[in-house]
Amino acid sequence: GHNRSAIYAGVVSGTRGPTKIGMGLEQICRRYNFTGNWAVNGGTLNYNGSLASSGQLTVNGSGANSIINIGSGADIVIAGSNHSVLVGNNAAGVGAVVQSGGSISTNLTGGYQGIQIGSAANAYGYYNLSGGTILVSEVDIGGFSGQPTGVFDMTGGTMTVGTWFIVGRTGNGGGSSVFNMTGGTANIITPFNAQFMMNWSANATQSAVINVANANLNATNATGGVLNMARSGTAGEFSGVNLLSGGVMWVQGVNAANTAGTSHFNFNGGTLKASTANNALITANVSLANVYSGG
Repeated sequence: GHNRSAIYAGVVSGTRGPTKIGMGLEQICRRYNFTGNWAVNGGTLNYNGSLASSGQLTVNGSGANSIINIGSGADIVIAGSNHSVLVGNNAAGVGAVVQSGGSISTNLTGGYQGIQIGSAANAYGYYNLSGGTILVSEVDIGGFSGQPTGVFDMTGGTMTVGTWFIVGRTGNGGGSSVFNMTGGTANIITPFNAQFMMNWSANATQSAVINVANANLNATNATGGVLNMARSGTAGEFSGVNLLSGGVMWVQGVNAANTAGTSHFNFNGGTLKASTANNALITANVSLANVYSGG
C-alpha cells in the first residue's frame, strides 16, 4: 500500500507476486504460491506466512528505504530463480532484511540461487540473522555490480550455503563488504575448491572483511574447504579476517590466490581449526598473520 498500514491473511496463488510500495507497514500471515517476482519497494513488510515462489524477491529496487522482517512463522521457499533474493538493488535508499526466525531457502546446489546483499552499483544492502535458518546455494556480500556496500550481521540462527560464499563479490570491482558473525552457526559446504572466497575482482577501492566471535564458521568439505582471501587483487585492495574471542573457524586451509593486494589474518582470542591434515594451514601468500594479546 501507499504510506498505509495493513494486515493480510488467507491464501493467494497465481503468476504475479506482491509488491510492497510506500512508507507504510504491512504484515503478512497468509500463504502465497506464485511464479512471478515480488518486491518490497518502500516501507516495512513484516512477513510471518509461508511462500512458494519461482521468482525473485527484491528489497529496494526503486530507490526507497525498504525493510522486510522475517518472523518465526515464516517459511519462504524460492526455487528456480537465479539471484533469488536481491537486498539493496538501487543506488538510492537502503534495502534490509531482518530475520529473527522462520526459514528462507532455495535449491541448495542451484548455482546462483541465493542471496545478494548490496546487489546493484553503488547500492547499500543489509541482512541481519538473529534466529531461524537460511538454506541457500549461494551468498554474495557486495555483488554483483560496481562498488556496492554489503553488510551481513549474524548474531544467531543457522546458515547453510551449498556452493559459493563470497565476501566482496562485485564483478566490476570496488565497494565494501563485511560479514560480522557474533553468534549462531554457518556451514559452508562448497563442494569445489575456491568457492569460499573474498574479493572476486581487482579494484583499488575494494575491501572485504570477515569478523568471527562467539560463533562457529565451518567450511569442512575435504575438496572445497579452503578460504581464498584474494581471488583477485591490485594495489590498495584489502581483505581481512578477524578471529575474535569465542570465534571458531574450521577450514581445510587459508590462502590468497592473488598477492597484489593486502590480506591480513588476525587472531585475537579465536581458534582456527584444520578440517584435514595440513602442514600449511595459512599459506605464505597471505600478506600477514597477526597474533594479538587475546590470540
